Amino acid sequence: MLGMGKIEVWDPVTAELERTVTIPEGAGRGRVWAPSPNGRWLLWGGQNAGLHVVAFDGSHLMKLELPDDAAAYLGAEPPGLASFGAVHHPDGSYEDLSRRYPAYQTACSVALSPDGTAAVAAHGQAFALVWDLRTGRLRQLLGEERSGQPVRIYRVAWSPDGKTILTRDDARRIRLWDTASGRELLSLITAENPHEEALDRPADMPSEITSCGGLGAIAFTPDARYVVAGDGEVIRVWEISSGREVARWIGHAALHPIFGAYPGVPRVLDIRFAADGRRALTVGVDATLRVWDVRSGEEVWHATPDPCCVDWGDISPDGRSVVWAGCPGMRLYAVT
Repeated sequence: MLGMGKIEVWDPVTAELERTVTIPEGAGRGRVWAPSPNGRWLLWGGQNAGLHVVAFDGSHLMKLELPDDAAAYLGAEPPGLASFGAVHHPDGSYEDLSRRYPAYQTACSVALSPDGTAAVAAHGQAFALVWDLRTGRLRQLLGEERSGQPVRIYRVAWSPDGKTILTRDDARRIRLWDTASGRELLSLITAENPHEEALDRPADMPSEITSCGGLGAIAFTPDARYVVAGDGEVIRVWEISSGREVARWIGHAALHPIFGAYPGVPRVLDIRFAADGRRALTVGVDATLRVWDVRSGEEVWHATPDPCCVDWGDISPDGRSVVWAGCPGMRLYAVT
């Protein structure tokens, strides 16, 4: 479970807190993180503080730093992700506290290679950055400059076989990249572009940090044969070998049951698979958790946690339980 400056590790059987990992000062307030495959460390993305590798004993192992000549190949990137805020003073005046952070200093999506030796991060910029975690050096840039306003990449995922990386950008593209060469292998076009419907924000912000540009979650199936994406309210499944859409999972709604519309926020926040790939969990802005039978595309279970605030969820390796983290606390559900 992610705290503002800590990670809490819980035993799902006893519901007891096993340990708390305090994030070192200078690593920033937590926004995104990914645990290592061996369970000994995590990649931590702090607000306006870059990426850090932190051991589960709380020690700081590494900060991923851009080379001094990064500007030469990244180009003149626009400011990065944004935070929103405002104050209405008693005298009736309004103070806009929103701000943009420097490019590549705040990540909105991270993923680790299956062996834990590399990481990829999306920063809402033209490139996703691939890092070698053995040396701490930047390994690859995935993306391309466009004329005029550059394409912004907001979502990343690493395939279970380690051979490919998935990115999603605000040009309605989901792209597959070869991890060895950095070459683009496949480009898929989604139907939804949330930026077309997003309301204007203070200071014309492109995205709140946690909203991933309004773009729905992306994932690989455990066998790495298919990619899955939240496209508006629909979860779409494509076969990688043919680029053909093979299924759609329909069940989430566009509106939160209490607060209504969330302009600029993805309607499918997260997608997770059981280890055998037979079941998948999706988390929606409609405050529901839904479990799907992957082969049939049918919904097999759903829950709407009270008080209707779903921030994050995951499904157990056997697909028989779901953990939910929201406001407040955490819950564990049995899936029928």
